[in-house]
Amino acid sequence: MERRSTPILGDEAGVAAVEFALVLPILCLVLLGILDGWSYVTSSLSMRAGVKTAANLVMSGSAIDAVTQAVAISSWENRPEDGQVTLSRTYMCGTTVV
Repeated sequence: MERRSTPILGDEAGVAAVEFALVLPILCLVLLGILDGWSYVTSSLSMRAGVKTAANLVMSGSAIDAVTQAVAISSWENRPEDGQVTLSRTYMCGTTVV
């Protein structure tokens, strides 16, 4: 006569579900971190594109700061409502500020 016993600690039913329940919160935090980081990167790239457009305008000889600032703001895609562009010029002759 063969006796089969299934001890409580030897039963492996549901182990995968428990492991998944332990790992799922970590995976969710990683996913949210990636999404937040991606949002920051795309916002930064969008802002830099607007600033680069304004810098190219200045390098091509634009002397009207209000126009250059307006171009920078209009080139900034998905600009937040409180997003601002400040333009300042420094003229130098060699290492001397003029």
